[in-house]
Amino acid sequence: MRRLLPIAVCVLGACVSAASAQAFDAAAEIANFAKIGERFALSESSPGFQAQLALQSLDGTVSLAQALAANPGRLPANPCAANLDLCAGDPRLYDWGGRYGVVRPIDYVNRNGAVISGHLWAPLPSKHQRIHRMPAIVFVNGDLASEPLYWYAAQAIARSGFVVMTFDPQGHGASDTYGAGDDHDRHVAIQQGAEGGSVEAAADEDAVEQTHDALKFLLSSRRHSYLPRRTPGHSKPADSPGRIKQRQLAVAGKADAFDPLRRLVDRHEIGLIGHSRGADAVSIAGARDHRVKAIVAFDNLLSETSPDANGHTKPLHPRVPALGMSADYYQAPQPYTADPPPLAKDAAFAAYRRAGVDAMEVIVRGGTHYEWSYAPGLPATLRGIDMATWYAQAWFDHYLRHSRSAAKRLLSDRWRHDRPERAIDSRGDPNLFSFYYRSKVAVHARRGGRRRLVRCGDLRKGCPSLVPKAHDGYPGVYSYLSALEGG
Repeated sequence: MRRLLPIAVCVLGACVSAASAQAFDAAAEIANFAKIGERFALSESSPGFQAQLALQSLDGTVSLAQALAANPGRLPANPCAANLDLCAGDPRLYDWGGRYGVVRPIDYVNRNGAVISGHLWAPLPSKHQRIHRMPAIVFVNGDLASEPLYWYAAQAIARSGFVVMTFDPQGHGASDTYGAGDDHDRHVAIQQGAEGGSVEAAADEDAVEQTHDALKFLLSSRRHSYLPRRTPGHSKPADSPGRIKQRQLAVAGKADAFDPLRRLVDRHEIGLIGHSRGADAVSIAGARDHRVKAIVAFDNLLSETSPDANGHTKPLHPRVPALGMSADYYQAPQPYTADPPPLAKDAAFAAYRRAGVDAMEVIVRGGTHYEWSYAPGLPATLRGIDMATWYAQAWFDHYLRHSRSAAKRLLSDRWRHDRPERAIDSRGDPNLFSFYYRSKVAVHARRGGRRRLVRCGDLRKGCPSLVPKAHDGYPGVYSYLSALEGG
């Protein structure tokens, strides 16, 4: 998330009464806006959930104190350093390692000299199965968001046969706020700055740097150990503070010299997934970095760079298949008083299609910016997070694993007829796609014995090209929690 802003909600009746558009349905908007409270009311408010959250927050405080005592040079100076409360993510996910898969904590030094904290996730190996390489995914956080907020999707995707890397960028979560040497303060003000104005483009480029360092660590090995890129002004291989610090900490056993799960990674099948600022980063990196083969951008995919200090933007050149997701509302949700333009969120989708690159844009009905970051207490729908995990996994299955069944899941109509959604929706509407904004898909899939472009210009309305959920290959009701258990 770019910023964790206070939730400012006006009095709904007063806002809706000011409706100016003749076709605007005030009653429908009241019901739609009410969906932002579903996740808390129907899940997080339970005594069991709150007890787990309290225990995890306590454990996070103890773990941080132990980590700092073991390495006094560490300085993660931000509200999410201890993973308290809304930084804890879903507390039901902390026992995943050993039960459902392999999880390895990692530490490495980025190009500024900051120690970066993260985790690697992979499925449990089968007893009689030979070790084989798997596609790999790197998650890129939003601003001020810690990595546990994204463990729901990281674990579900890893469970299905991927190596997944999550990490806290510099200035976020358990990672250091400051760098080292001449780069001690490099980009710190940008990382901690407020959203808007000239900060946007610079913050995006910093997030791209963090992404590149993460990719370099992911692809490092015992033979080719990890070293961050040099920052500008350091021409000699040995004189960059980040590289010097990485070598020193690796020798001392306080940083990983290389990716401990590298033997599992297929370097030819790499994907990126990002949220908010991370969505900007993966949009940019996906257009520039030829190591990347597919991307997923949560709120939302970019078609051009953010404005620089002079208000200028540059077009991005679509290169790899991209899934964008967004929602009816944003960070500080406000109800609508008129129908918004239905194509307002599909600029990137249109740019990808003009370039002839597969793309998809999904808009969550009644959703907010927090559909994709599990931050307890912040407004979100109940089922949006399940929908997001479904599409992200299917996207990477299709473009990285090249699974024959993935296209059926991408093109399934199950989210138009979701039984749990019907049960919780005040109007009994089972359709999770926004009725304000247009959700679209254009992907190549095998149909009738040959590969061809399959399109749908309005996923909420439905198209003949969609696959009935009874034939999409997934039995029953999907949720990210059931996916963690292999269901």
